[in-house]
Amino acid sequence: VSAINAEGTGEPALVENVEIKELEEPPDFELEAELRRTLVVRAGVSIRIFVPIKGRPTPEVTWLKGDEPLKGRANIEVTESYTLLVVPECNRHDAGKYTLNLENAAGKRTGFVN
Repeated sequence: VSAINAEGTGEPALVENVEIKELEEPPDFELEAELRRTLVVRAGVSIRIFVPIKGRPTPEVTWLKGDEPLKGRANIEVTESYTLLVVPECNRHDAGKYTLNLENAAGKRTGFVN
């Protein structure tokens, strides 16, 4: 290991017992102001909920409707920087509370959209 500063590069030194750890950052997300209010969508129109996410390691994303995991009708896309929930051609059965859960080694975060 060598130090580098304004004076230049220092002499290399042997450092023992070095432990390399992955930097951890708790999960977080940003809900737009319109998603923090009750979302009203006409029947037959798609529901699209885009949420920027962050965390290290990349959080595991889970969407729920009520207390049940979303499956079947909903399309869920997840990347390192966002999650996108799309419910095509919604109807009255799609009304309710949608919960977003993020979890990684550094923690958990939950939010919801009505």
